[in-house]
Amino acid sequence: MKNKTLLIVASMCFFMLTNKQAYSIPTLEIPNDLIVTSETQIDILVNISDIQGSGMIGFGLRLDYDTDQLSNPTVITNGTLTEGLTVESAVPIDGHGGKYSIALLNGFSPDNDGILIKVRFDVSPSFSAANILFVSEETRLNNATFDPIEPMHCLNGFLMRFETIYANETASAGKYDTFEDKSAYAGAMELSVQTFDDNGYLFSGHDNGNEIFTPGSVADYLQIVDRVWYIKTHDDVPDSTIIQFHIRPGLTELSDYGLLFSSTIPSEPADYTEVVQASVVDTVNDIIQFQLNSAQLKTGYYSLATTTPPASDDKMHVVPTLNEYGIILLFGILLFASMRTLQRVREKI
Repeated sequence: MKNKTLLIVASMCFFMLTNKQAYSIPTLEIPNDLIVTSETQIDILVNISDIQGSGMIGFGLRLDYDTDQLSNPTVITNGTLTEGLTVESAVPIDGHGGKYSIALLNGFSPDNDGILIKVRFDVSPSFSAANILFVSEETRLNNATFDPIEPMHCLNGFLMRFETIYANETASAGKYDTFEDKSAYAGAMELSVQTFDDNGYLFSGHDNGNEIFTPGSVADYLQIVDRVWYIKTHDDVPDSTIIQFHIRPGLTELSDYGLLFSSTIPSEPADYTEVVQASVVDTVNDIIQFQLNSAQLKTGYYSLATTTPPASDDKMHVVPTLNEYGIILLFGILLFASMRTLQRVREKI
């Protein structure tokens, strides 16, 4: 009996593994790490996944957003799964919520996951950040009999203004709506959100500067990393945030490294102030770590500093000193005398 039970369980597991699509839940998603730099328009992607085997032939979407921040939506199907199909759109007037309705009644039979549609918005000059939400009660995927496909997931999107120069290797971490991103990489900087309030969210990117220390004096620090990271907070600041730099430490003491902050774009070391000393220095894994509470983490510009002194001037100069000029002159005289002696020897021969 025991062996028979094990055989039945094994058979069920095999069936579920080999028929994974039958157990997948179709998911609509708007990315939660969208950024606006200097553009006046932005294309929002609506992605769809896990639809194979669902019998889906059409859909109806209802989006909600702040019309003071985003306006004039337009559906774009080029480069999407609905390219070549007739997708309708309108401003809803039924009183069921949302600002924009998008629908395709039938004829949709994609073979793969991908971009369902794109929605292009005009962006307000005063735009800072915005959620882009699905109105779940008015969003549905339908089968051939126009019945809704259930269950399904809707993952809302988030959009934030970011300065162009710092929009390199952007990353986000925190929580808002249904999203929880506990860690993210922005180049050599890693953000890890340990605890957070609802809607505590961080964006980060860098100016593409070098990830090396150069001379610069701030407090007890003698060198600063060339690269500057911009961190922008949204709504509630996370209760605790860990910032790790994946840069090889030259020193081992916690006090040898400091996290620097500037509220404005830094142009010289004097623009920075120290936020906190390192909490971990790991020379094996090349990690310099800082832990910040909600009062220490602010929107602004960050970099890494060290007490390591820069290479001394007497080892870096290019123009010879007076002593070096004397040595060069003496060497020249000796070389000239040697050449004259050699010439005389040849003449006698």
